[in-house]
Amino acid sequence: TLHCPSIGGLLSGTADVDGFRHISMKSFPEKQYSGLGLQDTTSIDSSYLYPNIVVRAGTNNYDNTGGAGLSTDHGTTFKSFPTYPIQNNYTLGGEIVISPDAKIILWRPFQEYPYYTTDQGSTWKLSIGAPKSTDRCCRDFGIDAAYNSLLAADRFNSCVFYVYDAGDVFVSEDCGVRFDRRGNIPGFSESYHVMVKSVPNYPGELWVSTDFGGLWRSRDKGTTWTKFSNIQRSVLFAFGKNLDNQKFPAIYLMGQVNSISGIFASYDEGITFVNIEDPNILVGDNPWSMCADKNVFGRVYIGTLGRGIFFSEIQ
Repeated sequence: TLHCPSIGGLLSGTADVDGFRHISMKSFPEKQYSGLGLQDTTSIDSSYLYPNIVVRAGTNNYDNTGGAGLSTDHGTTFKSFPTYPIQNNYTLGGEIVISPDAKIILWRPFQEYPYYTTDQGSTWKLSIGAPKSTDRCCRDFGIDAAYNSLLAADRFNSCVFYVYDAGDVFVSEDCGVRFDRRGNIPGFSESYHVMVKSVPNYPGELWVSTDFGGLWRSRDKGTTWTKFSNIQRSVLFAFGKNLDNQKFPAIYLMGQVNSISGIFASYDEGITFVNIEDPNILVGDNPWSMCADKNVFGRVYIGTLGRGIFFSEIQ
């Protein structure tokens, strides 16, 4: 998994070797994350207003344990949460997100319901109404199942959270206490790779990428949805720094646009796309995650299931 904080830079989560904070894209990181020993990092998120605060969850495949924790130094070092919402067993990992003001953390471990904390993990409470995770991690079900991105925090309103479940969208507007089913995206298939992302600085704006089901947009916290008619397949997508004369973030997409497969960029909210893929450098080995720098225009990253991280800087 990949995460691009609002300050820029890149945080990666990997299988077997935990993950890294990438300071430079011209050299390898000198060391892994420290302070929270995980074999596989399954989810990373940071506060949009306080990007030095980062949360991370993962598993230890070798002894059927897992965990999660918090960093206050941009992801350089982590400290385990004082308590976990459930027993420290293999059903941990899963997905974790944090509100823009860093006051609320929502964690949905594998095979569990979401839990929220308002005291950085000293206590946890069960979120009411949200669906249980059906994902299992690597050993039981294959590593691919662990990396759908179905949980999101609104990037403007600190009390709004989203959960996607088999086409249904659940929303909490009371800081994770309760979720209600808000809307539905038709044509869901369990075989599709799904990504749910909220738009920085746009309250209630939520986008869902559904692989062969295309790319969908909601402007009302998931109540109504519009499908992009020019996108036939959306495998990965990300929001990056906006073009100088545009307010809305740049959109990057790996998939099929106007019946052409490739990697694309849009600077006008998805109305038009340009193909930015280099035919001499093709991304292989199951591209599974994408994020874009929020401060450097045109910088986008794609993570794979074994061939490393690809990145591009569009001039």
